[in-house]
Amino acid sequence: MKIKRPYKILLCIIKDIGDVLLTTPMAEVLHANYPEAKIDLLATAVCAPVAKNNPFINEVIIYDKKSPLKMICEIRKRKYDWVLDFLSNPRSAILTFFSGAKLKAGNERGSHAFYAYNFKFKYPKGPFYNSDLKLNFIKQLGISWPTDQAPLAKYYFNDEYPKKVKELYQTIGLDCDNEFLFAFSPFATSFLRELPLPFYKELALLILKEYPKAKIITTATVQQSDRLKAFLKIMPSNVIAAPKTETLEDLITVFSKVKVQIGPCGGAKHLALAGGARTVAFNNLTAGYAWTPKNPRYKYIQALVKCSPCYNKCDEMTCKKTVTPEMFFEAIKEVLKY
Repeated sequence: MKIKRPYKILLCIIKDIGDVLLTTPMAEVLHANYPEAKIDLLATAVCAPVAKNNPFINEVIIYDKKSPLKMICEIRKRKYDWVLDFLSNPRSAILTFFSGAKLKAGNERGSHAFYAYNFKFKYPKGPFYNSDLKLNFIKQLGISWPTDQAPLAKYYFNDEYPKKVKELYQTIGLDCDNEFLFAFSPFATSFLRELPLPFYKELALLILKEYPKAKIITTATVQQSDRLKAFLKIMPSNVIAAPKTETLEDLITVFSKVKVQIGPCGGAKHLALAGGARTVAFNNLTAGYAWTPKNPRYKYIQALVKCSPCYNKCDEMTCKKTVTPEMFFEAIKEVLKY
């Protein structure tokens, strides 16, 4: 098909925080090619804040899963030239199909691709970081970018940031500008991703030995508060609870002062990266290369067992037994060089 220059573009990503964050760099790439175009993002209410203040995104549209027909009408009336569906699940595919856009693009592997899209993104060969794969997709539309690597996901703080970050850290008695801070984010939405809590005690001791003045804040959701208390009971004294955060923006603000964030690969890791922190993540259910940028500031630990990544679960969970605190500590020292 002949692809015409767009003036209204919708990025569609109805998924989790990490997926949404790793889609936002596409707005920067598209803006560089079409500076006059209006670029919007469709995301759930939970994930929408990660795109707040993004200078390349004009509007974040909240997807209401309880009113799919209403959402179709809302998108149609906006008369987008392009709708780019980066997830291609049933909801997003149907919405894209009925969007009325001249170009409806989505993943060729999506189960609804045969009818939903008039342009199908073809999968390239080789392992790709999630954002780099999306960049490859939109390059198929004739988009230019100087490298095969997408810009890193970034959260754009407002003018209140310097005051806000100090206030948050003052609640736990820390001067964030004069501390050597690490962050543990030990909990995940699925316990299958988590490492045993004593693992973090050994890692904390290794960090303390190398960096005696370091402090380690531990992040957790309100729902995980009881687990956090149990976690802190077995930790050395330099491991403390992170400042309480009411919003995603607050959590990213806290991460912005951390040297390295450590934990299972998930939302916390991507929020830390967007805030400017280095990350070291444990990957077992998913492939680390798909969720870690090709950048020396970010590393992942993947168990050297044939079944990892498994994208599933097993009774043995051998992957958790074969990684060690020493492996993580070496990765931490490595990312701190950059």
